[in-house]
Amino acid sequence: DESSHEYVRIEFAKDIYDQKFIEYFDNYFKEIVLVSSKKNTNFDQLYEAINNHKKSKNVYIVGYTNAGKSTLINKLVYNYSDENYEVTTSMIAATTLDLIQVKLNEELILNDTPGLLDYDDIANYIDIKTLKKIIPSNTVRPITYQVKEKQYFVIENLVMIECEKVDINLFISNNLKIKRLYKKPDTYHMKELCLEVNNEDIVISGLGFVKVTGIAKICVYTIDHVGVFTRKHLI
Repeated sequence: DESSHEYVRIEFAKDIYDQKFIEYFDNYFKEIVLVSSKKNTNFDQLYEAINNHKKSKNVYIVGYTNAGKSTLINKLVYNYSDENYEVTTSMIAATTLDLIQVKLNEELILNDTPGLLDYDDIANYIDIKTLKKIIPSNTVRPITYQVKEKQYFVIENLVMIECEKVDINLFISNNLKIKRLYKKPDTYHMKELCLEVNNEDIVISGLGFVKVTGIAKICVYTIDHVGVFTRKHLI
């Protein structure tokens, strides 16, 4: 909102994890609405929240590239406007180059903003074919491994995870192929980051995250410039 800097946080629905997801971020935002543009889920709740919190007719949709801002606006137009209008959407970063105003009605104008660039995001360093695999097309189903002896998990030759004596859950697009190896492969083209993890998530920017159950040393090998960090469990 241009006059008050008060925000409504919008995230995509995560089926059984919805409530825990809301609780995780609850201290940071005035209200959280979980929506799915694909399934047209919770848009009445979102539309009500926007109207409850707005301080003027201008409301701004802000977020990172590939977050689905334009798709969200198109669904709001479809549901709540008589206008025959559609914002261009694309997986390619910076498709929205300038502010785009979409009038829903006399009391509400949505402003689609250029995506915020995250230079740690893996999407900046891969081709469009690989990007299509990384962005989930359906609900992410975590993949669980119980690791006893040292093992290596190679994800589409983009990331390798080295660990032992720990349980891990991979929350990544199920379109990505994972190879489980017992011998370390050649990683000369990757950077290495080793982390001491105590029941935390390891986030690989733009790809997903690894939920680690237990105390372990985890080494992550990634493309140069891709961000890797830990946080408390999201789920």
